[in-house]
Amino acid sequence: MNKAVEERQEAQVVFEYSRDPMFRSTHADGFIGGLTPNGQVHIAFFSERPVLPKRHVFRLNPDGSLGAEVPNEKAGNESITRDMQVDVLMTVQAAERLKNWLDQYIRNLKARAGNGETRALASAAMAPIPIEGDRVAAAQ
Repeated sequence: MNKAVEERQEAQVVFEYSRDPMFRSTHADGFIGGLTPNGQVHIAFFSERPVLPKRHVFRLNPDGSLGAEVPNEKAGNESITRDMQVDVLMTVQAAERLKNWLDQYIRNLKARAGNGETRALASAAMAPIPIEGDRVAAAQ
């Protein structure tokens, strides 16, 4: 390729994705967090579920099979367990990019819901990340 053609090509950056050995998918019902002493944004995602009983007691039928459960104190326990799934620390700049990314997809999903579409966006799995100057910027 000659030099003139190379100069006319647009600048590009290629991101290749791999999964860390500890990568996992999880469900999040909510989050909790705040600012760290060194100025980072802290967010922990959790899933909610009823408290699991420590034990169940059942009667045995005369033939040895499992009978009815014996009521105990767990019946009155209505608390909810929040299982912390993942803790994320990020810079303010990364948090701002995350906010913009979420805003983009929330607007798109609400618009689709307003049009009667109930399916999630197939393209929502990966957002394009535009480049501004020499820095990667959040999708607008």
